[in-house]
Amino acid sequence: MPHADQDRDFQRAARDLLEAAVRKGAAAPRDLAYLADRIAVAEGRPQEYGTQFTMPDRCTLIMRPVDSRERVNRRRQALGMPSLEEYEAEGRKHMIPADCAGKTN
Repeated sequence: MPHADQDRDFQRAARDLLEAAVRKGAAAPRDLAYLADRIAVAEGRPQEYGTQFTMPDRCTLIMRPVDSRERVNRRRQALGMPSLEEYEAEGRKHMIPADCAGKTN
């Protein structure tokens, strides 16, 4: 599924609509978190929710920069999302192949 990553104006417009839908209870706050972070990463800003990672190689998963792990965890908790540490561990479990188990990442 494409994420319109090359169309930042579209993403920002979608974020504004999603924010309004979240305020009305018609959309999931976590969807807004993912979109807000995609936009932040694309614009070179720190993430607010820590949803975006990079994989420089098949055995390494690195979270894109966040503004503050403590603040990110507070924001994630407010949305009912798992902690950053739990999310990272789950990401590594699903994204890192088993033959990389001995490598620190």
